[in-house]
Amino acid sequence: MFADDPDSELNEMMQATFSDHQRRKNAEQSCNRTRARLMNGYWPFPVPKGYKYVKKSGCGKVLVRDEPIASGRFQTQVEVQRYLESQRAYPKDRPNGKFHQQRVPELFERIIYAGYLEKQDWDAPLRKAQHEGLVSLATFQKVQDRLKANANAPARKDIRKDFPLRNFVFCGDSDKPLTSCWSTSGTKKRKHAYYLRATKGCPSCRKSIRKAQIEGDFEDLLDTLQPKDEVFHIAKDMFQ
Repeated sequence: MFADDPDSELNEMMQATFSDHQRRKNAEQSCNRTRARLMNGYWPFPVPKGYKYVKKSGCGKVLVRDEPIASGRFQTQVEVQRYLESQRAYPKDRPNGKFHQQRVPELFERIIYAGYLEKQDWDAPLRKAQHEGLVSLATFQKVQDRLKANANAPARKDIRKDFPLRNFVFCGDSDKPLTSCWSTSGTKKRKHAYYLRATKGCPSCRKSIRKAQIEGDFEDLLDTLQPKDEVFHIAKDMFQ
């Protein structure tokens, strides 16, 4: 407690000023240490999804891949959203287990996933990071170009594993992709899978092919295919 006299008030003001100076000095030193770590290629902020921190001798906490959070090949951001929602290992941001769509472009736009760091508001320009990227810088740039291009139609929800050839097999008359469906038998006890010709005006419209037949024929066709030697060697090099 300070007395209510000029000397005590001066002492109180000096202590408050010193405390405020100490607080601001600590914040400045903390910012300088954080920026220095950024400039050295280390990420000092909360760990991004897909990575985790591990302690490395002489380096402190370093980002490493957090398996099994995986990646895939997708045409649209909606497809990515649905894929992330289907992965139990991937952390969700909604109580119902859904993944907010806005999180998808946020993931794509973070260059940290390419193994680089950049934070303009900390005066830290683009530089190679100390951690391993999940994708190459070239792939990251392709994604940025894709995001800036015209949007694609979202993936159809009725494309399922039940009909793997859907959108890959075409009608011989209209040259349009076949659709597919499950048909219930007259006894209501069994269901049968079919690929359908559904193009209006096509002479084969509404004609169907049993799933087992067309997929069996496709497997037989695959058995007859053999790549050329140069294609085989290129594929081998790609896998290696």
